Amino acid sequence: AAVDRWVRAQTRPYPGAFSTLDGVKLYIWAAEPAGPTPGTPGSLATAGVVACGDGCGLRLLEVEAAGRVLEGAALLAALPPGATLGESTG
Repeated sequence: AAVDRWVRAQTRPYPGAFSTLDGVKLYIWAAEPAGPTPGTPGSLATAGVVACGDGCGLRLLEVEAAGRVLEGAALLAALPPGATLGESTG
């Protein structure tokens, strides 16, 4: 749950919490705790929910990638289960 507080502390007007997905910088502007979430830290366990090191998940609510703000269905389509933040596949 500490990760959601970090995201809140870094949101606008600050630089933003960020990671990468396929080599593209991904700013995380809004997120909330998602409860117990199995998986390797950084992996998307379900659509829009990232597994964290403490065994809890982080539900991404608003991200920005390549200048586009993604929320709702667009965010879920861009972050499919099985993807891993912080790694490049190509």
